[in-house]
Amino acid sequence: MSPVAGLPWDWHPNPLPAKVTQDVVTAWVTAFGPRLKFHRDERHFPSTAHRFRVVSRFRDSRQGARDNGWNRESRAWVRGNHRHPEYFDAPPDHLVEQTALRTGAGIEVEPGTRFVLRPWDSRRIGPRKEGLFLERDDRIQRVSSGHVPVGGTVKAPMYLDAVMVQESSVGPYVKVLCWFFYELNLWHGLLTHEGDWEHVSYIVRLAALEAGDPPTHVYFAQHNTGEVRRFDSLGFVPGTTHPVMYVDRHGHPTKPAVGDAREYTSLWDTWGEVRWLRNEAWKEYSGAWGEVGETVHTTGPLGPWFKQGRDLVRVRRRPDGSVQVRRPRR
Repeated sequence: MSPVAGLPWDWHPNPLPAKVTQDVVTAWVTAFGPRLKFHRDERHFPSTAHRFRVVSRFRDSRQGARDNGWNRESRAWVRGNHRHPEYFDAPPDHLVEQTALRTGAGIEVEPGTRFVLRPWDSRRIGPRKEGLFLERDDRIQRVSSGHVPVGGTVKAPMYLDAVMVQESSVGPYVKVLCWFFYELNLWHGLLTHEGDWEHVSYIVRLAALEAGDPPTHVYFAQHNTGEVRRFDSLGFVPGTTHPVMYVDRHGHPTKPAVGDAREYTSLWDTWGEVRWLRNEAWKEYSGAWGEVGETVHTTGPLGPWFKQGRDLVRVRRRPDGSVQVRRPRR
């Protein structure tokens, strides 16, 4: 397995200075990571990429023909809708290798790359309905999913990454991305799909990150849109520097405020368990995390390694000297 075009194995776009290690950023997130609150009627809570992969079949969508299924024992594609155990729980290296074979990109690929194999995606390779996808076992009930709260508290991992802000006119800023994964997105019928990667991005001066100081802004990604808020304008867990954020019921976009916060009764302190995205063996899999629907909106999403390259935060200085953070271009 070789990196693309001679890039080093640990390559990442807009790399952080060497002294800003994963341990430094993890410690920073331990101080400023968000508390997410869920509506009392929510039934679909955070999960893990590992669990979703284990209960899913690795599939190859074929336009005008029967889909193929990946047999992890024979390491081969087999035509048909097979449900034997060897068609579930494809190892991460199988997902990545098949991505690499289809794209010709090699194993290490650039975040935000054009090497996308998700059906219906605007950047996909091949016909619009063709591509790779993970299909959750439909024998598992869909009434609820994920790590159900115990005593009103959710325990689940948050996936973390950090890069330099790509567009900044006022010096070095860092974007700390906090990713949340849900098994099901059952939202407004026509937008229902399996798999759901959501995130918020902290925008922090490099010097503040190194010193353990707070960020300036937070970007809330909300499906095809989003909003930026000043960090000091958010509500906080009393006596801490952890902002409180709210998860929209069923659809899971993260919001800085809601109409009646009393309806949000379950909480998730996301900094309790952090996993680094760039350390995950499945990160370069560029198919869909969920079954193929009739539109791009009802098809499982791309994984975060391929979504974050589109998250171009722009930091600039206003004429009065204050700093403005503009939401990503879409």
